[in-house]
Amino acid sequence: MAEKKVKFEAALEELNDIAKKLESGEAELEEALELFKKGVKLTKTCNKILDSAEQQIKIIESENEE
Repeated sequence: MAEKKVKFEAALEELNDIAKKLESGEAELEEALELFKKGVKLTKTCNKILDSAEQQIKIIESENEE
């Protein structure tokens, strides 16, 4: 199954919502663990997107230096 494309802004907003829920302390242990797992996955996704953008910027900059 192909991984669906996630937009950075949407992932970041969802990550922010998860952080708020976890910080509130209202989630029961099982829910908190699931939220934490999802947050870790979203963090990795955001980092991949940012790394890709950084590589694209480096390529564009190097092309313009020539």
